[in-house]
Amino acid sequence: FARDGTVSWMHGLRFLPGDAPEYSPVALCSRPHPNMGFHPAMFRRSECSYRKKWDECWVRECHSIVKEEWGCAVNEGRSCRTPFRKALLQVRHPLRTIESLTVKFCTDEAAAPHPSFAIFARALFPDHVWAHKPCVKVVGWYWLLYNEAMLAARDRGAIDAFYRLEEVDVCEVAR
Repeated sequence: FARDGTVSWMHGLRFLPGDAPEYSPVALCSRPHPNMGFHPAMFRRSECSYRKKWDECWVRECHSIVKEEWGCAVNEGRSCRTPFRKALLQVRHPLRTIESLTVKFCTDEAAAPHPSFAIFARALFPDHVWAHKPCVKVVGWYWLLYNEAMLAARDRGAIDAFYRLEEVDVCEVAR
């Protein structure tokens, strides 16, 4: 559930093709990844205790969400638990996004990425070869694959429009 009409980048799960690969819920949900801006509570109300950051209940909830949300907006015969009529993709200048991810997840350009970022990249795009790549390349490939998936969803009509953050003010988005 979203309080203000905005959703996390992780809600992009709904625009990924196919079903969640077996590996993905296990990787994303086996432990908390607080630096990634993802928690199952972002998606819906839960029977799990909000007083606990992560426990077996949240692991089960996370598995359920990843399996239900993956591809729900683009796969025939499925629907998402979305309270919004329109899906808008917010984008930034590619170099700004890559710069931001690099600063957050790379200790230096040649080092491996932060373990949580590596897990998320592989979980969301398991067909890509991620091993033995320096952090900057992992970040660049992740950006490319994520945006290709979102633009493909837009081409199929699952995303209504996109806007570039640097070029639009809040009032324009609301229209």
